[in-house]
This record gives sequence, C-alpha cells and structure tokens, in this order.
Amino acid sequence: MRKVKLESAIFFTVVCSVGLSAKATDRGIPSVLTLMPGDNWLSAIIMNAEAFDSAAAAFMRNVGDDYDVGTIVPLLKSSVALGEWVDFARPIGIAARDVESDQRPLFWVVVPEFADKVKTWPGARKENGVWRLPIEEADAQYAMLLDEYVVVGGSQASLAGATPKANSLAEAIGTRRTLLTGRQVYVHVHLEAVREAFLGGIRQMAQMGPMLALAMAQQGGQADPATATRLVDALFGAVTQFAEQLAYADLAIGMDAETANVTVATGYEPGSISQYLSRQKPANVRPFSQIEEQSYAVAASYHCPGTESPFWNYLLESMIKVTARATTGETPGPAGTSAAGTGSPSDTGMSAHLKQVYAKVEGAEAVMSLTKDGMSAEGRYISRDPTGLMDLLQRVLSNDDPLLARLKGGTGFEPAGMRKIGKASVYDYVMKIDATNPIAGVTKSIYGDELRFGVGDVGDGIRFYVGDKELAKRVFATNTVNPLGSAKEVQGVLDALPKVRNAVVLVDLGELATFMAPMMGRRMTDPVAVGPPIGVSASFAGEPARIDIHVPVRAIRRVVRAMSPVIVPDAAASDPAGH
Repeated sequence: MRKVKLESAIFFTVVCSVGLSAKATDRGIPSVLTLMPGDNWLSAIIMNAEAFDSAAAAFMRNVGDDYDVGTIVPLLKSSVALGEWVDFARPIGIAARDVESDQRPLFWVVVPEFADKVKTWPGARKENGVWRLPIEEADAQYAMLLDEYVVVGGSQASLAGATPKANSLAEAIGTRRTLLTGRQVYVHVHLEAVREAFLGGIRQMAQMGPMLALAMAQQGGQADPATATRLVDALFGAVTQFAEQLAYADLAIGMDAETANVTVATGYEPGSISQYLSRQKPANVRPFSQIEEQSYAVAASYHCPGTESPFWNYLLESMIKVTARATTGETPGPAGTSAAGTGSPSDTGMSAHLKQVYAKVEGAEAVMSLTKDGMSAEGRYISRDPTGLMDLLQRVLSNDDPLLARLKGGTGFEPAGMRKIGKASVYDYVMKIDATNPIAGVTKSIYGDELRFGVGDVGDGIRFYVGDKELAKRVFATNTVNPLGSAKEVQGVLDALPKVRNAVVLVDLGELATFMAPMMGRRMTDPVAVGPPIGVSASFAGEPARIDIHVPVRAIRRVVRAMSPVIVPDAAASDPAGH
C-alpha cells in the first residue's frame, strides 16, 4: 500500500511558500467555496495544480537555466489516498480544523467515476456513506462523496467537519472572492479560531523581552538598558493589540512565465485599527511625478490625503508615552496625562513640534541610491501647508528632541547654515556620528565620511536630499523634466499594482546586488541590464487593508545573469564596488 507522507503543517508550508501559478479559470470556484466550512482556522484553494506546476517551472526557467522548483502535484498525490485518481486540473480545497491538532487536513477533490473506482481500492469498506481506505498496517484515510467532490480526511470523525455548520467559506470571504481573479492559490486564515493560541505565542516571546532589550542596549550603545526594555515592552504591546483586533488574513498568489503576484489582505474586529481604516482615503497623487528619472536601489512613495493623519499621530503619541516612561518611570493616563497628573508628554518640548509635522505631512516620496561611496537619497514632502511645515522641520532638526534622541542610533545632525540654490532657501545639516557608539563603524560604512541632509521650499513643495553638495544642486536647482514615475519600466510595474492604494515601494535588485555582492563574496561579472523593479503597494483605505507584490521575472533574471555563480574569496578586496 502507498504511504501518505505529509502531515498538515508540512503540506501548508509548501503550499504557502511555493504557491506560484498560472492564470486561474472560474471553473468550479463557486462549488468548492460553497462546500467548505468557513470557520476552519486555515483554508486553502488550489485552482489548477497542473497549471500551477507548469507556471512555476516556466518562471524558474526564465530566472536561470540552473534554477528549479518542486512540483505540487506529486505532493498532493502523496497526501491524498485517492491521489492517483484525482483530477488535478479542477479546484482543490484544503482545510485544517485545529491548529494544535496533529490530524491530517481535509481535502476536497474531484475524482471522476469515484463510485466505481473506490470499490477497487484494496480493503476498502463503506459504512454509513463513508469509505475506509487502508493505507498501511493500522493506518487509513476516510472518504465520502459530497456533491461533485470527494472529501478525504485522516479519520471518520474529521469528516464531520466536511460540511458547513453555519457559514460556508464562500460566505466567510464574501466579496473578497475577487482576490481569486487571475490567481491560482488562495489561503484564508480565520483568526477567531486560533486567537488564544496566537496570543499565547506572543506572551511566550514577550518573556524573552528583557534579554532582547539588553542585546539592543549593547549593540545600539544605549546607556540605559531600562529604556530599551520599555521600548521592547511597547513593541510587544503593539503586536498584542494587532493580534487582538485581527479578524482574518487572506493570501492570494498567481503566476505565469513572466510575472508573479502576491496579495495579503487583512480585516479587523471593531477597534482603533478598523476606525483608522474607515477614515483613510486612497492616494490621489501619481507616485514619483516630481522626482527625476535616475538609478536607485529603493524608491518609496506614500499619500494619505486629508487634514488628519490619525495613523502617524497615533504612532507618535505611543512613542512619546514610551519615552515618558523611559525618562520618568511614569505611566501616562488615558487622556495622555501621566499617572502623577503632570500633563501630557505630547504637549511639552520638541515632541509637540514633531507631532505637528506629522499632522501637516499628507505624503512623501523618496529614492535611495547605494554606491561604493555610501548612501544618498532625495525626495519631497506633500503638504497643504508647505510654509508651516518648513518652519516646523527646522525647529525639530535644530533642537535635541528627547524622542528622536532615543532613535538616532549614535547619529545626529548639526545645523550647517542656509544657502540659496535657484529660488530655494536650503537649510543644510551635517550628520555627526558618535565614535564611541558600537554601531558607529556600520553607520559610517553606509552613510559615508560626511553625510549632509538638507530641506528647502522650491515653491511647489518641500524637497530634501541626503548626500553631498552636488546632489543638493541638482535637487533644488532644476525642475522635473523626465519623472521617474513615467519611465517605461517603472510605469509598467505601477500599472500592474492596484490603482486604489496609499503607498508604493520599488526595489531595484540590480543596484542592491551591485552594492551587496562583495559582502556575499561574489562579483558582478557583467553590468546589470536595465530592467523593471519589484513593486510593492499598500492600501489603508477601508477594508480589507492589503499589500500587493508584483515580481517581473526580468527583475531577478538580469541580476542572476550578471552575478558570478560561485563565491569569489577575494571579491571584496579586489573589487569593493562590486563591478
């Protein structure tokens, strides 16, 4: 007899990590979604496992001749007793009932001529509509016919969960069924079923907080370990709040020979997160429209329009409260007042100015470049009040904000005067690195010997730069002629991402690989060809909140072809630039 090899945890790991596929068809979607219960902690649908394998193989061949990927059909065959008879071109449903159970998952599969074929299974026996299918000594799987599907489980009792008791999976995901369009794998996590286990895991990790804080203090040069401890406590507190309010998480994956696309969508129980999402509006500014076309490692843009920035204000207020606890040991009350009644920390000092900065910033965009000389960046702030924002930025940068002081990592900026570049009044600051800080060497290797930061109002908004004086001249003295957002490769990726969004991040693997190759002991044997970036977008405007990732195969292939296939021992010494 053929042994079933994979348990539920292994199987779902493979599905979620290898889930790359061809374009989905609509055949069978309503049926399998309606048959599956909606209250399982984990549910998955594979639209077409055969197409899944073909697309994965084609994508990896396009990455490079020496790259391969495992196939999903053999894994399914080894997991389901009837695997040899399953129609893998039809949608397959998979569900796990209990996160703490070692039971095999349930499978919903289409088996043509099941009624006749099952009788030929050696030792098969039918009782009360359920077939017992011996696998090996003292082991068996159980199967029953449900509409056009056969449900297969590891025990007869598990089949009691094969039909919806209340909501079906179709009802549970509702209008989010649109996430299946053009996708081959869909995974749904129902948090209510596993919330206590989730929170228990967080509580266990939180017990390691003191050790983590001590390591942070030592690595970051933090003189007061108690401050680091309170910051770690705040981090675990935020994660706990997220776990308490998260209602579901969906993962949708699709792929063809040229692109891979991933969507992560989340929804929340009533609370502060859902309130924020309900107030937010989509961006109405085209990304990178005011930044000149150029090479970059990472480009980022976000826009949260409106007169309020509830997310940034909430985040800053939380940070301010942590700072107050770190410096005074007091715990702010519900209205922002401390336990001793001394007033809100957000109403005193430079932190009040910083909060006003976030209230005035509706968005920002920037590009970061990495070269052998270090990092440089440029960008702009989007604000309805650029004059007021410029004034606040100068106040924050020119003073020692107690909140920012705890986040600098051994660095700080000193004013270096004002100069005119074109029509802009540019205020320069020079980064100072604390030589006694344990991470000073790393900071210097990234930022260079003398890093300058400057901001200036160019009339239609505030621009900034991080780099040398020559970069500043280009940023402030010229108008945008060829916007980065209109470049062919960039525009193609932006158009492939959802139109309703609040943030976009572009990652150019070519520049990153050139910078990092020596650190990995490799050498760029050829110049990296021009090609598309990897694109990531995020939407906070309503539910579900979602993150989308678009990966053109050319974004990876051009780096693979340019990088040496083996480790070069002297790569860093002989070629520090990675060329």
